[in-house]
Amino acid sequence: MEISVGKTTIDEFDVICKAIERPIIENVTFKDTRNKRKNKTEDFYGTTISGKVKNINGLYEPFTFSLKAIERRSDM
Repeated sequence: MEISVGKTTIDEFDVICKAIERPIIENVTFKDTRNKRKNKTEDFYGTTISGKVKNINGLYEPFTFSLKAIERRSDM
């Protein structure tokens, strides 16, 4: 499903991102690329929404994003 969004304020854009960007897998632990002796734990997101702001009026440009169904593996 592809969704198109018109111009938004910064607050509106933040609300959309918080509603759509949800972790697929929580608490993934991996080696820290900056410090090989340490591990990092973060959530894994399957989506990232980015937008471009026009400085003249502080609105994000219109953008689109796609939602795709996923199925979590039973062995995870």
